[in-house]
Amino acid sequence: MIESVLIANRGEIAARIIKTAEKMGIRTVSLFTETDRGTPHTQLADKAVFLPDLPGHGEPYLDIERIITVARAEQVDAIHPGYGFLSENPEFAAACQKAGITFMGPDADAIRLMGDKGAAKQKMIENGVPCIPGYNGADQSDETLAIEAEKIGLPVLIKAAAGGGGRGMRLVEDMNDFESLLASARAEAASAFGSDAVILEKALTTVRHIEVQVAADAHGNVVHLFERDCTCQRRNQKVIEEAPSTVLEEDLRERLGADAVQAARSINYRGVGTVEFLMLPSGEYYFIEMNTRLQVEHPVTEYITGIDLVDWQFRIASDAPLPKEQADITFTGHAIEVRLYAEDPDENFLPQTGTVLEWSPATLPHIRNDHMIVPGRDISARYDPMIAKVIAWGESREQARRRLAKALRGQRLAGFRTNCAFLLRCLEHDYFRDNELDTGFIARLLDEPKAPVPHPLEQVAVASTYLVECRKWQSGPTDWSSLGNPFRHWHYKIEDTLKSCQVSIDGDRVRYQDPDSAVILDIRFEETGPHSMIGWIDDQAHPFTFWEENGETVLDFGEHTLALTANPFAAERDGDGASDNTIVAPMAGKIIAVEAQAGDRVDKGQAVILLEAMKMEHRLCVPRDAKVDRVSARIGDQVARGDILLALEAED
Repeated sequence: MIESVLIANRGEIAARIIKTAEKMGIRTVSLFTETDRGTPHTQLADKAVFLPDLPGHGEPYLDIERIITVARAEQVDAIHPGYGFLSENPEFAAACQKAGITFMGPDADAIRLMGDKGAAKQKMIENGVPCIPGYNGADQSDETLAIEAEKIGLPVLIKAAAGGGGRGMRLVEDMNDFESLLASARAEAASAFGSDAVILEKALTTVRHIEVQVAADAHGNVVHLFERDCTCQRRNQKVIEEAPSTVLEEDLRERLGADAVQAARSINYRGVGTVEFLMLPSGEYYFIEMNTRLQVEHPVTEYITGIDLVDWQFRIASDAPLPKEQADITFTGHAIEVRLYAEDPDENFLPQTGTVLEWSPATLPHIRNDHMIVPGRDISARYDPMIAKVIAWGESREQARRRLAKALRGQRLAGFRTNCAFLLRCLEHDYFRDNELDTGFIARLLDEPKAPVPHPLEQVAVASTYLVECRKWQSGPTDWSSLGNPFRHWHYKIEDTLKSCQVSIDGDRVRYQDPDSAVILDIRFEETGPHSMIGWIDDQAHPFTFWEENGETVLDFGEHTLALTANPFAAERDGDGASDNTIVAPMAGKIIAVEAQAGDRVDKGQAVILLEAMKMEHRLCVPRDAKVDRVSARIGDQVARGDILLALEAED
């Protein structure tokens, strides 16, 4: 059995691997950069090794030579790559083998084959695994690809040949757009995977994304651990995952599992991995790719099967046979996972940065929280914006769904915006409740108007902000005058609308009167943390977190997030219109493309700067037709949020 392991990863997956290793008595060594100093995975490991940023070396977690050097120095038996970073890098697997260190995953040949989408597809066709019609040839000229796209028929999908996860993927619905979409896909693929090669596939509509968990040992044993339904996606990125799929009849489940096992067996796979399929309403399904690593969504499989997949990884890497045969693997109940991101859904899911001011996950029965959140630490733009996974199990899908929604409502997180309200919106949608899903579900949901914010939440938000402001002005929280507690006019801006009301404060209570109503509300506040409160109206509790952000108070009620500007002494005034003349960085990141220079004429909506942050690319567009006055952004620049990148000539 492996006795020591180095985890070449960070955050929640590193912490999760360490916990299983600890149960098995395996010594652990973690890595950390300056950004990750003091995070949970560095504290849980038996030893943590610092990887400083070195000029010319790039991201430390991607530096194969340095990681191997640390592994040798620490005399570990194995390296676990987690997911992301080097987990599907064949050169890393080969370097481990050359150094005499066990790589906890398949060999370099299997990773390389499955990493090449065209070669992987051809291998599956040869072994009888159904594949989507398309083109995966060696001729990568624009002309050939356009001809092949015409043959396949629209809509057609352009996909990066060397990677997955939605990067380097573009949907073509009009051949007039093919050239520009191909160029865009190539550029993103080259940036993400180091290769601009692509394949083409017939774009299937009204499909589900079903993936099968497989495991294979060095003794020829290959099994599946049933399927996960990952249909809820946004731009080909998984948002909600569940297991098992409730739309599969038993014979279809068996056929899917058998094809997944055949896929793994055909490449002499060793380790745990995931074979992914798209399934039509008819039950027909097609192979799309194989992920040769542990998946982000592996906890839902662990919940229903009772099997620790990381434990199995350690056993397989130690040359032990699989702990169970296929007939002995069963599942019970249903599990659902959501990915909690530091992003603002109301701003096109723009990644967010900030300091964790307060964090309290919901500790409820049958709820699992895998996270990397530490109060007082900064959420950086350096890494992926996923900060936690919340997983619920139930005896039925509906019970798991309700438990998960309750857990999301019950957690407390302050300091930056997240997608929590968006996740609840998905979970509570009739289509999700009724399991009437396909991969276009979230796109359609985003086209629907959002439910208005319930009036009590706005009243609580206004009253709480007034309470906090009063405590800043005076030593005590009570308004006082010789006339008792008077009402004051309180001006505020909420969601870009200027409003006013009358308020009065007495201890932890705020009396609130809307100017259009004679009704006076008595709102009592209970502090539950440094940045969290409960607002009580009669016997109804409204818990929320709050923090300051760019001059606003942000209040997160779980299903709704409000931004309120306290403006008690100023009347409405016009803005200076500066935003129409400049493009500023919406968050910290790196400039990777500049498409305009001083003197150029640009059209409204034209993308002029490409900013990379949190492993995502953000196209910054001009707000109006204009002439460029100056460009301060340069390719390679690291910019901070709010930096002016480009200025337009002022309007006449």
